[in-house]
Amino acid sequence: MMENHLIDTNLPEFGPAKCTNAFIYGSFDGEMIFYEHMITREFLLGIPQNPCRPIKQPQSFAPKNYYPTEYCMRYNQYDNIYTVSLEKFVAR
Repeated sequence: MMENHLIDTNLPEFGPAKCTNAFIYGSFDGEMIFYEHMITREFLLGIPQNPCRPIKQPQSFAPKNYYPTEYCMRYNQYDNIYTVSLEKFVAR
C-alpha cells in the first residue's frame, strides 16, 4: 500500500560514485508515513567513519509527534553486530 518513495537526488550518494546508501521518505495518500535508510552490505562492511548523518527536515509536520533528526550506522566488533538506527527525536 505504499504510494511513493521520495529521495533527495542532490545528495552525495547520487554523484559519480556508486550509490551505497541513501535516505528515503515514503508517502501514502498525501501523507509522510515512513523513513527508510537503504544501505548496501558493502557499505556496512566498510564500517563508516562518520556513523551518524542528519535527516533533512521538512518545513512543517503533521500530526504532532516525535520525529528523528539523524540516522546512524554502527558496528560493534566485540559482538559482531551492525546497528542502523533513527536517533535524536524531537517533538514537532
